[in-house]
Amino acid sequence: MLALKAIRAEPEREDRHATPQALFVVPTRSGDGFRASIRGHQLDLADPDSPAGLAPTPDDLLLVSVASEIAWSARRFLRSWGLDAHVNVSARECPASRCPDVIVSVADGPVEIVERLATALEDGLPARLRGLVSLGVSLG
Repeated sequence: MLALKAIRAEPEREDRHATPQALFVVPTRSGDGFRASIRGHQLDLADPDSPAGLAPTPDDLLLVSVASEIAWSARRFLRSWGLDAHVNVSARECPASRCPDVIVSVADGPVEIVERLATALEDGLPARLRGLVSLGVSLG
């Protein structure tokens, strides 16, 4: 459930609620964009309608969030089998299916382990993401 709370904005004190575990999206000091503060790390955020390349868009951040979770999960799985944990993950939006394609490539390993990895990754996706991500695993 999403809970929204209205508070009075104080742009000159962007970090007044900051704690080590907090996530905030606040206007930049110039007021022409937004900045995210995530556990002490700062990200400039681009307007989704702005020209590409200025900064990550909200869609970019969503894709990298899902892809990085899958990459870490794949690495843990491969290490648990004593295999090379070199993993590459690519993700792209697919307008036709309205869900991102995420491809996991592993360096080496028996085909049956790759099949088990695919199942483990699918099963390991949080329930809220199942059906929202098209996941594939390849060898080599």
